[in-house]
Amino acid sequence: MLSDFDPSLPAYCRLSGLWSADEISIQAVYYCFADGHTVEVPMEGSLMGIQKVKFSSQASPEVLTAMREIASREGRQFQAVLQEAMEEYIVNRNRKTPRPEVMAHFRASVERNRRLYELLAE
Repeated sequence: MLSDFDPSLPAYCRLSGLWSADEISIQAVYYCFADGHTVEVPMEGSLMGIQKVKFSSQASPEVLTAMREIASREGRQFQAVLQEAMEEYIVNRNRKTPRPEVMAHFRASVERNRRLYELLAE
């Protein structure tokens, strides 16, 4: 039974209907999540809000190893590092203009190669 669960834990009473009784069975917890229910936990500064959906995917071993090393080095859960990476990817893909540092390199390149461009244009 999960009746000894500490009520001060953040997710306590956020699991729809689970804490309505004095005792909670493991089966009740299983059925709560087996049908795709999620736990809502506020994520400060998150782009995607608070709902989590479990999914599966594939990645190269090198990418997974690098992500796990980042999580370990920063003392974070793998899923938090993955969430942050996906959020940053979305922000970058939706960016309407190039990043300022990219434009600075472009302008410097144009200035550096101005004479070449003029010759090629002739």
